[in-house]
Amino acid sequence: MISTRLSLLCAALLFPLVLAGCDAAGGDTATFNANTSPAPVAEYLFEYDSDDQVDGQGLVKVTSGSSDNLGDVLQTLGFSRSSIVSAKIDSVEFIQVSNPKEETSTQKFVFDNLLKADVFLGTSESGLQIASGSFDPDDESEEVLLGITNKDATQVVQNGATKAFLRLGTNGDITRTDRVRAKVYYEITVSGV
Repeated sequence: MISTRLSLLCAALLFPLVLAGCDAAGGDTATFNANTSPAPVAEYLFEYDSDDQVDGQGLVKVTSGSSDNLGDVLQTLGFSRSSIVSAKIDSVEFIQVSNPKEETSTQKFVFDNLLKADVFLGTSESGLQIASGSFDPDDESEEVLLGITNKDATQVVQNGATKAFLRLGTNGDITRTDRVRAKVYYEITVSGV
């Protein structure tokens, strides 16, 4: 009686492991993330100046200069956007591109001018907001991880290459051209393996 119960308990505990092993070995999906090569990462470069500043609101609104290259990454991996089952935002890194301030410089460090950043997929604020974060003016980091506001980007990524839109809160007027980069790390699951 005890051996029967023990056998049933072992079978119940091992059954999910057997199923998981079968799915991994013979399933029809594959997932790619920052740990795969090439990683599904989209980099967006934003260049802005006083022309991009919204008068009286302390805001800068600018669209990236180029679209994502996820189609190329997927093609290298043997897939296409039509193979995508799921596309989730894993993380968004916000990087200063303009030169950091020098000891003798009176120019402000790029992040010294910023209070907040919001990143959207698309060419305006009506796009999918994927990340948001605030800045500490005393922090001299050149890279900041933004908080994820919407993990699911499946539909946007399936629809083709997209630009990104950036809304920055500033602590004053923008007096020069600055550049920042948003690096969007995805976790993409594809079918047809």
